[in-house]
Amino acid sequence: MPLTKKISLSLLLILLLLNTSSLAQPGEDLYSLNAELGLGYGRFMSDLDYNGLNKNGFNGTIRFLWQPEHLLSIGLESGYLRLYTVEVKNIETEFGITDAT
Repeated sequence: MPLTKKISLSLLLILLLLNTSSLAQPGEDLYSLNAELGLGYGRFMSDLDYNGLNKNGFNGTIRFLWQPEHLLSIGLESGYLRLYTVEVKNIETEFGITDAT
């Protein structure tokens, strides 16, 4: 028997054993749906040094997860992560004096 076929059969056997050992017991849920909300303060760690640089901000995330009785979890995560803002006034350009945000 070729080596690749032996490896394939071994992996299949391992997956079958793991799958049968993680079946739900009577009285247990077969899956769960979770929603997680994360809020917090964030500071952008950088050596940027500009006048008007604000490295602080508030962040928020939300995550929806589907977790069946085995190790697979599928979900969707979205959020707002503020890295930094820069506000500079009275910049001289070739078009005149302007403000930048």
